[in-house]
Amino acid sequence: MHFGKPTVMLPLFWDQYDNARRMDELGFGVRLGTYRFTDGELKGTLERLLADDALRERLAGAAGRCGGGDPPPRRPAQSCGPR
Repeated sequence: MHFGKPTVMLPLFWDQYDNARRMDELGFGVRLGTYRFTDGELKGTLERLLADDALRERLAGAAGRCGGGDPPPRRPAQSCGPR
């Protein structure tokens, strides 16, 4: 949610199942069966999420509330050695 992007969740263990269920119920993403989804199901889910303008707007609002948005610009690497 930090970057305001929809999420396809494939939980594996621990709290991932609860988090995936919550995100799915809130409509911020889709939980697929980790070992049961088909290629077509994944492709259709991605296409639907990426084409959903209302979802994009809701996620942008959520990202703003979470302090998210675009990542900061990258700074050039600095050498730690002698100059």
